[in-house]
Amino acid sequence: FEDALRIIQPLLRQGRATCDGTYARADGAINEPRGPRPDGAPILVGSDGPRMLRLIGRYADAWNSVWHSDPAALPPLLEAVDAACRDVGRDPATLVRTAGGNIALPGYLGVRPDPMAGDVDALAGTLAAFRDLGLRHFVCGIDPCMPASIEHFGRVIERLDAA
Repeated sequence: FEDALRIIQPLLRQGRATCDGTYARADGAINEPRGPRPDGAPILVGSDGPRMLRLIGRYADAWNSVWHSDPAALPPLLEAVDAACRDVGRDPATLVRTAGGNIALPGYLGVRPDPMAGDVDALAGTLAAFRDLGLRHFVCGIDPCMPASIEHFGRVIERLDAA
């Protein structure tokens, strides 16, 4: 995985990569056309092990932590990713933080495990607590996923936006 990141990151950033890794090798690889973003597509990695966090700190643009139903689970992970960034000489504020969680809506089928649950206000409050941790994005796995539940979830988002 580290070899892949050592190849992918410069391909996205500069359009060229050379790497003689343990498991992968690139000798003047070229990425053309590079696409519309001047610095290439962002690299997002989701993991929380010490070695992976160091790789995230060194190579990734964004970090993802999933699936959480309780915002209290995230602060120790945020501290760990900050420490990993500092260990590799990176300002932790330059790493985008994302997470996700499952959400039980009326008619919950049990398809998505360990969901956050409650009425519109409770769900909006839980999502606000995640937002207050400084996350840029939050992936919501809703259950059930059908037009009526999506409409219900829209009310949660309206309440969240009003808070």
